Amino acid sequence: LDGARLSQRWEQRSATLDREVRVELASGDAVIGTATGLSDDGHLLVRTEEGVEEISVGDVSHLRPT
Repeated sequence: LDGARLSQRWEQRSATLDREVRVELASGDAVIGTATGLSDDGHLLVRTEEGVEEISVGDVSHLRPT
């Protein structure tokens, strides 16, 4: 599959898309925001208060609604 088709299939089946997430990075930092999709390279896009973060590696946890 090419990147666009893979992203489209992921978006159709994803339990993560449009959810609030916390991504634990290898550096020990965390990114908290809304998962908005995948980049052309397949990285997770997370919208935060500072803007959109493109994350290539990390442990993703779904956050409970407040």
